Amino acid sequence: MRTTSFFWAAALTLLLSTTSWANTIYVNDSSNNWPGYSLSSTYTSDVIGIPNITNIGFTFSNHSLTSIMVDFNLPTKSNVSEWNSLRIKPGDFFIDINSDKTWDYVIHNPTNLVYKTTGPSNYFAIKSSNVSTTWSVYKTNISYLTKKDIKNTSLYNMSTVFETNQNSYDWRKNHPIQAATSSLKNAQVTDTASVIWPETAAYNTKDIFATWDLGNGLSLSGKTITVAFTVSCANDVFFETFNVPNPEPVSVLLIGAGLAGIACLPKRRRHRM
Repeated sequence: MRTTSFFWAAALTLLLSTTSWANTIYVNDSSNNWPGYSLSSTYTSDVIGIPNITNIGFTFSNHSLTSIMVDFNLPTKSNVSEWNSLRIKPGDFFIDINSDKTWDYVIHNPTNLVYKTTGPSNYFAIKSSNVSTTWSVYKTNISYLTKKDIKNTSLYNMSTVFETNQNSYDWRKNHPIQAATSSLKNAQVTDTASVIWPETAAYNTKDIFATWDLGNGLSLSGKTITVAFTVSCANDVFFETFNVPNPEPVSVLLIGAGLAGIACLPKRRRHRM
């Protein structure tokens, strides 16, 4: 009997330890700019205009990153109106494993977000288009941006601002927003991402969410990763380093070990009256 009980307890432990477990961590936006790019001394705020990236949620299933969700805060009706009229677009996600200042993965927006400097016509073409619902995940080897690359880089597409008075609105002009096509030319596509992007928001909305669901997921177990993201205007940027959660359900393993231990205890013999 003890052998049978031990067998079932061990089987239960094995089952629980191999079951798929999901864990979502939320990383707040605490960076004003990406390394290699500095804001004008006149404008030192984290957010310039809209949108405000409050945090990004990263969902891990077992050993893999399976989903990303960005929380944009639009606290006023005026902010919502701006979002709806500007039709801001998402840039790429850049992921660095173990923080070696090289982007190992890029979740790439297939729409080129470069605004041609010959005039605003290209800007309005991008503005009026819808965000693609399918992106590619590339295995890359792209170096971080450095100061000498700010105005002359072949690795990134940079933000450009078209406003009535352009000099007054160039706070984050030439900030990296997307991997350049040339930097992905020889990169391997490892996965795809299904994207839901809120083109417009209801006027009673305070927060809107954008999601990227990965098909196969990125295996990042036990890693320290750096993730960078911004939107087409680079009005707010995300550049954060954090630890990937341990996917093993330790508490469940402890419970299973306890069950196995109980199964090994001898049963008390019942005494007949």
